[in-house]
Amino acid sequence: MIFVVRIFFCALFLLTVTVSNAQLYTFKNYDHTDGLILSSLLSVNESSDGYLWFGTDGAGLMRFDGKKMDYLEEIQGRTNRHINSIDFDDQGNVIFSTQYRGIFKLRYNQIDRIDSIQGAKSKNH
Repeated sequence: MIFVVRIFFCALFLLTVTVSNAQLYTFKNYDHTDGLILSSLLSVNESSDGYLWFGTDGAGLMRFDGKKMDYLEEIQGRTNRHINSIDFDDQGNVIFSTQYRGIFKLRYNQIDRIDSIQGAKSKNH
């Protein structure tokens, strides 16, 4: 009788193990082959439209749509290279501060220097 009980519990255990599901976490490391210009990041924030915005320590502002990195070189040129923080105003414009040059706003594919931030909403940094 004890043998039958042991076999029953052993079969129940094996059935439970094979039926139970574990969540599989997968990670992808992004590097220069994926378009990441510089891997030294000073800030990261997500906009309401789902883009991830990266402020690098020397390569400027970058945008990630989930598949590819966009360096925005034609917009930012060779200035504003050290991005300390990234935030968004009420209209969804990107507000970012640089380590050496001040505070800027990215709006309509143009970067303008601003003196004060009005209507900025803080997310997570």
